[in-house]
Amino acid sequence: VSTQSTGKEWMFQHIKDSREDDNSTRKAHWSYQLPGEGRELVRVCQAFFLATLGYTSDKVIVNLTSRRDLKDGRGRHKPKHALPDSVREEVLQHVQSIDWDVRGVKMSGKYEEFLQGHPGIKISYETYRKIVAEHKKNL
Repeated sequence: VSTQSTGKEWMFQHIKDSREDDNSTRKAHWSYQLPGEGRELVRVCQAFFLATLGYTSDKVIVNLTSRRDLKDGRGRHKPKHALPDSVREEVLQHVQSIDWDVRGVKMSGKYEEFLQGHPGIKISYETYRKIVAEHKKNL
């Protein structure tokens, strides 16, 4: 076993999916390999594989093989209440059309102007203000 890889990584490298075709009705067909003489890999049964590594249960294999293709999706979902991109683009177009260098331009007035010009869009003043702040920062 290489000193650079952990035991689970080593096991993961020596457990292979041995399905011949994708039309198989069985969920998993795993083959197990151990290094033999001359470092070539020799196919062995699951019981021998586990016993050689000192395991009495196949729980470690079940955990390794069930997590093989899964990716952690925590924190990668868009919130349900997030502003749709189309609405954000309309607000951004409105904000970009405003000349913010003119004296007396008030954000609350521009917010009301946006709401009157887009009656089908519901957006809070706070969200509007954040989009304006992002736009000004990018100037």
